[in-house]
Amino acid sequence: MKMSGNEPTPISSLPLPPMQYINQYTDENVRRQRAPRHPPPIHDTYTMFGNTYHTDDNIIRPLESQGIRRLYPQHFDRRRELKKLNHSLLVNFLDLLDILVC
Repeated sequence: MKMSGNEPTPISSLPLPPMQYINQYTDENVRRQRAPRHPPPIHDTYTMFGNTYHTDDNIIRPLESQGIRRLYPQHFDRRRELKKLNHSLLVNFLDLLDILVC
């Protein structure tokens, strides 16, 4: 089926899959164990985006170890903070309603 000159061509927001890999992972190749093997797991260090990482590093490092100043205390009452936030949100919403009604 040919597309006429004034019909828009379909555009995908995702890039096309790499055909050289897709063609190697057919059902027949997987069944015959001809598909490429998975890469070996990383045991020591690896480089990602130009930074070297160790596999035993914490995934989420504390702010202080990254040289970033913490803006809130290390241990605080989350329930109290959420109640304060909820109260502030409710007061601001009621102020907005008061402005809209009057």
